[in-house]
Amino acid sequence: VVASLARDADVARLMVVDVMMHAPFVVKESDSIEDAIRLIISEGVHRLPVINSAQVVVGIVGTLDLLRASMRQPRSERFMVTAS
Repeated sequence: VVASLARDADVARLMVVDVMMHAPFVVKESDSIEDAIRLIISEGVHRLPVINSAQVVVGIVGTLDLLRASMRQPRSERFMVTAS
């Protein structure tokens, strides 16, 4: 949307399909919290669709969800992000 606005696009005429990510990054229900955090960091996104074994979207997980989940872990088991 921001890029469209920068090009003087008529936002009232834009559709979601015009600005959506056509091949979003996803996580599976069975993926670990650590995997989801790594994907969010590496791809610079804030939310990830969650899919089941049939490839159907069953939810969305966001950075705040993942932060809350990681904080419920004992300190010694928390995921640590290291610079690469």
